[in-house]
Amino acid sequence: MGVDYGGYIKEKMQKNPVTISAEASFYEARAIIRDKGIRHLPVVDKDHRLVSLVTANDIRGAAPSDATTTSVTSLHYLF
Repeated sequence: MGVDYGGYIKEKMQKNPVTISAEASFYEARAIIRDKGIRHLPVVDKDHRLVSLVTANDIRGAAPSDATTTSVTSLHYLF
């Protein structure tokens, strides 16, 4: 009695998804997610096997605060 989605997953899957290696840096992952406008970035090993998944929310949560990248002069002006 399962629901038939009529090939929904097959239609939505990409044949060559954007991926990143497990050795890539946080900044590389952030740039790919931002530049490609994607929300999920598969992390693959050297044999192109899936080992993890990085999400846009992961990146936002791990990113430094905007205040830490603001110059001291700008902070004085803001306060």
